[in-house]
Amino acid sequence: MDGRNPLVADLLALPLERLEIADYGCGPGILIPHLAGRGVRFVGVDASAASVDIAAGVAERHGVPFEGVCGDFRSVDLTRRFDVVVSVNSVLPPSRDDVVPLFAAMRRALKPDGRLLAILPSYDTTLYLRELLGLAWAERHLCDDAQLLFADDGVHQQAYHSPESIAEELPRAGLRLEREPIKVRYPWELTRRFDYGDFPDAPEEVWDWYVEAQIAP
Repeated sequence: MDGRNPLVADLLALPLERLEIADYGCGPGILIPHLAGRGVRFVGVDASAASVDIAAGVAERHGVPFEGVCGDFRSVDLTRRFDVVVSVNSVLPPSRDDVVPLFAAMRRALKPDGRLLAILPSYDTTLYLRELLGLAWAERHLCDDAQLLFADDGVHQQAYHSPESIAEELPRAGLRLEREPIKVRYPWELTRRFDYGDFPDAPEEVWDWYVEAQIAP
């Protein structure tokens, strides 16, 4: 999370005093330090109880009011609605059919005028890496161009995203895109750790998609 990340910039540009924020896929609380001293209430949702516990410790150290919820995004009951729902690379189900229900769960968590800020793993990046690394790399990661599935570990496929899939699936979940998806770029020195190569002279760095959405009228 650095200055290259538009989600953090957009989040911190909001009038955060007394805002209620839910992070779907909070992990170990990476966003929490950015919110210290800003008067927010923060709920972290994650399938991993260990990650929720780590996030709770981060929140305590930074003085951020925190509630941790462990469970499936689609079924957890947060009992209230939020000004902002955040999702950072957490919409990665094993099937394309699961994407819209995940978006719909986030919509249900929003107040009527709330907004979703999400970074979505980019299938377009896998196509770009295929150009750089070759077909064998794509085969090793079980790329499915029809369903936009990709196995980062070479075994377990997950649903990734493109501008076209985002434009089609968010409305089906009752959400309206506020602007076109924006590329969130990652430096090669970071991505080479994940078997994505190192191509500093390539036309561009790899990326995920950042989107901002609200409840559709």
